[in-house]
Amino acid sequence: MVLHVPRKFKKKTGYFPETFLEADFYELNNGLELVREKLGEDNYAKAIDMSARAKALFEADPDMKTGQAEDGIVLLDEISELIRDARRRRVRAKLKDDLGEVSGD
Repeated sequence: MVLHVPRKFKKKTGYFPETFLEADFYELNNGLELVREKLGEDNYAKAIDMSARAKALFEADPDMKTGQAEDGIVLLDEISELIRDARRRRVRAKLKDDLGEVSGD
């Protein structure tokens, strides 16, 4: 799963300008759902909450002028850290991934 700052919020065509932000957070939330068991329920719930808060911050600051989008970036970094921590725990516990390897995935 790759986390990134959502793409520019407005398309040049003017059609469906909200779809970039929606698509990015749809992908993030679906990715989190895929690794839910590996994250653990508490961390999954935290990540979903942070995702919703980050999305709201990006929506409130589409031109990245008020600082709210920067707060959203911090939340994405925190989600990334939750994922890294889960991977570290899985490696320390020698849990195998879907390919039967100890990779943290």
